[in-house]
Parts: sequence; structure tokens; C-alpha cells
Amino acid sequence: MVALTIVRKKQRPSRTTGRLEDLSFADLAQLMALGGKTGCIRITDGEFRGEAWFEDGRLRHARTNGSSGEQAFMALVGWTSGSFQIAHGMVAYRPGMDHDAMHLLMKSMKEMDEAAAEQAAAS
Repeated sequence: MVALTIVRKKQRPSRTTGRLEDLSFADLAQLMALGGKTGCIRITDGEFRGEAWFEDGRLRHARTNGSSGEQAFMALVGWTSGSFQIAHGMVAYRPGMDHDAMHLLMKSMKEMDEAAAEQAAAS
């Protein structure tokens, strides 16, 4: 996993927890983006870990065990199991990106649909 991101508190963080089986990463990212929220979504599924950092609804940083940035965010969209925790009010101290999260989310969903269609056509 990429080196730990240093964070600063924008305000005292509260936490929301749950399971991806009940609320997908795409749903969580939409809530953060459309609500103009600031915080970090942390995903854990066994040894796999991922994070997406938002500031005022904009994607500021993302990482998984094996990737970071846009590639990591797009990988997180495909995760369907595991637990999540949202640390509200936490911001990346040294953000590595500034993206429209909804644009990346739609791009990710399109790529997943295209891959599923190709797989179905090959079967």
C-alpha cells in the first residue's frame, strides 16, 4: 500500500460504518460528491484496503493496496464486499488529485459495463 496519508481535521470527525453488501462504494461516493461532503471513505475486505478522500465533494486522493489516484478510485467502484467507515470532516493533508468524483464514477461504471458485455459476448 502507498505510504500513509497525513491528515488534518477540518472539524471533529464523526464516523459512519457499514457493509458494502448493504451500501456500495458507488453509493457512498455519490453521497460525498453530491452532498459536497468532506471526509475519507475507508474500505476493508480481509487483507484488501482502500481509501477515497473527499473535500467539499471533490475527490482529493484515493489508494488501494496496489494503486493510487484515479486507478485506485476506479478499482474501489468494483468492490462488492467488505466493511466501510466514513471519517467525516477529515481531509488529505497533501492531496494528490482534484477530480470531479461523479465524472470518475460514471467513467468507472461505463468501463465495468463494457467489460461485462465483452465477457458475455465471449461466453
